[in-house]
Amino acid sequence: MNVGTIPASIENFCNLKYLDVRLYTLTRTLPEFLHEIRNCSSKGVLTELTDLYMSYNQLMGRLPEWMSQEENLTSLGLEENKFEGPIPASFGTFRNLDRMWLTQNELNGSLPVSFGQLSELVDFDVSENRLTGILSKQHFSKLSKLEYLWINGYSGLVFNVSSTWIPPFQVSFLTMASCNLGPSFPTWRKFQKKLLILDLSNASISSSVPNWFWNISSPLEHLDLSSNQLQGQLPKQLCIASLSVIDLSSNHFEGPIPLPNCVCSVLDLSNNIFSGPIPPNIGQSIPNMAVLSLSDNQITGIIPKSIGYMRKLIKIDLSRNIDKLRLNAFSVVGGLVFRLSNLDLSENNLCGSIPSTLGDLIAMCQKPNISNQHRHIDLSSNNFVGEFPKEITKLHGLTFLNLSRNHINGSIPQDISMLHELQSLDLSSNNLYGLIPSSMSSLTFLSYLNLSNNFSKIPFRGQMTTFNASAFGGIPQLCGHPLVAKCQGDDLDQGKGQGQSKVEDENDDGFID
Repeated sequence: MNVGTIPASIENFCNLKYLDVRLYTLTRTLPEFLHEIRNCSSKGVLTELTDLYMSYNQLMGRLPEWMSQEENLTSLGLEENKFEGPIPASFGTFRNLDRMWLTQNELNGSLPVSFGQLSELVDFDVSENRLTGILSKQHFSKLSKLEYLWINGYSGLVFNVSSTWIPPFQVSFLTMASCNLGPSFPTWRKFQKKLLILDLSNASISSSVPNWFWNISSPLEHLDLSSNQLQGQLPKQLCIASLSVIDLSSNHFEGPIPLPNCVCSVLDLSNNIFSGPIPPNIGQSIPNMAVLSLSDNQITGIIPKSIGYMRKLIKIDLSRNIDKLRLNAFSVVGGLVFRLSNLDLSENNLCGSIPSTLGDLIAMCQKPNISNQHRHIDLSSNNFVGEFPKEITKLHGLTFLNLSRNHINGSIPQDISMLHELQSLDLSSNNLYGLIPSSMSSLTFLSYLNLSNNFSKIPFRGQMTTFNASAFGGIPQLCGHPLVAKCQGDDLDQGKGQGQSKVEDENDDGFID
């Protein structure tokens, strides 16, 4: 069978019950496609059809009203196509439909009120379309069997129900990101006792989170309330025992940093107004943490030793805290954090020498297993002093290194060429001096380089020839290609005979004079 075509013989399948043409690159409209599979009966197109899956194609046009004539249809999968226009009101008359997936199309208009009559519906996904209008309790009036509700993404839907509304359903998955649920926190959430995933991000909620929310007995595992305007203080302990992912970022929460009393793997409290110190027992309280983000707050004090107990930590972001953090015991935890592959402590007030234990970050010593997997260290915009930390050159899997805007002195070690995977290097605005190592020309993956406001001479060879003058700017004494300023001996090189090759002086660190 050729991709994108349907054999003519399919029109003889008079009693077809199950049709799955997912990932088939079909490009026509739905009526054109179904025209090829006429049923032998005059009652409808495919009266025996129970399951129709046409997802992940390029079908276009409008959804036809007559599809509701498929009275035996139980599953309808049309996601990730190019359907446009409104959802037909007749789609709310399917008597046996338990699954309807319309996500990632270009559907617009409002959701028909008739959808509230789909009494057998278990799984409904209309996310990532262009729907607008009001959602009322009538849209859910008979959906007592609903377990999965996805209406998130690019949505102009406004949820308009009273504070006393009790939903007829008990869902396990509820994602309503980018719907307008506010300004008050939705009280109907109180009656959902089976939730595993709750995503109310970017939902125009601007109140505080009620106390009852944290006291509900629920198997909730994934909570996303990010990108709202939620305010007030949170409990010192977030008392939902089963939570593994907590994202409360980009709100207006304030007060001390709360800690979950659960086996949490992701905690994102960034871009709020939390203040005070990081709890000293954070490592013992959440030892299984994989991602910890406390950036863009007003956290003060020291980075506690207990972070070293987070043996599963992959990413830690403490950057841009307005009242600034101080480096203290963090310098001893490098050898304890075995999986850490993303460390961001930028734009704080960290001082002293860069810890040599950074060279013990085992995950960064190894080449990434996945081509797009990035391993970052960002210590920029602090007050670090001392020489360039040679231990960093042991991190052979490092892809991103930013030590800019500090007070680092000395020279870059020749061993920097051991960072074979390095794609971005920023050492600008420090006090580095001497020659740029010729070994850097072997960093073949390097696509961004900023060494400005440092150094004296450029090794213009290999990978160094791919960068323009802006990568080395801001240093009056700097010379060599690609800058206009020539170094001493450059004219002599140009005057050598055409048949002679330029010879590398073994006493000048590999530079061509």
